[in-house]
Amino acid sequence: MGLSVVRDLREMRAPAGPEEIERFETDLLAGFVLARCAAGLSDNMIRSDVSYRPQQWKLRRVNTPRHGSTV
Repeated sequence: MGLSVVRDLREMRAPAGPEEIERFETDLLAGFVLARCAAGLSDNMIRSDVSYRPQQWKLRRVNTPRHGSTV
């Protein structure tokens, strides 16, 4: 197997817009629900987790600097 050049894709990609972030959050939440269901948790437990987690994620997103920022 040969070696190849690897480059950082963050330089080539524009920052995520609000719509892209919203789609990502929806996909993340769907994966979270599917994983909890596959683990055998009850619907009530998943429902309570889902109602709490998005608030926590939004707070974390606001307080977390983006890649490449100079904070």
